[in-house]
Amino acid sequence: MTHVSRRKLSLTTEKVLQEFVRSSFSKLSSREVFSILNTVLSKTEIAMIKKRTGIVLLLESGYHTNEISEIIKTTRQTVERFRLQIKQVPQKDISLLVRKLKTTFAKELVKDFIKNLDISKRSLLKKITPF
Repeated sequence: MTHVSRRKLSLTTEKVLQEFVRSSFSKLSSREVFSILNTVLSKTEIAMIKKRTGIVLLLESGYHTNEISEIIKTTRQTVERFRLQIKQVPQKDISLLVRKLKTTFAKELVKDFIKNLDISKRSLLKKITPF
């Protein structure tokens, strides 16, 4: 991400701002999260977060660098640089992100599947429920 300033924050100020960020994102809907992100980040920074999130998911799913760069529309060097960067992140943090992404992705697949069914919801409910 782009640097705000070369000047470092004091430890106290850093902690206070970190708590502001943490409280700003607690218990929000996805729409609210994006509203906040759109307020504090540029479109480029948001695009970067999306791409990095995709890179993490694909790396953890076993995709190769070439495949990831093609899917995410970035260079192989960017994928490799990010692969090295996330090696410094605790595995539990990466696992949390991947678990959340896979859960969300699975829900979206189910929604798409149901939306594309060529039967009415009423007939689907009749087949599922005994009433």
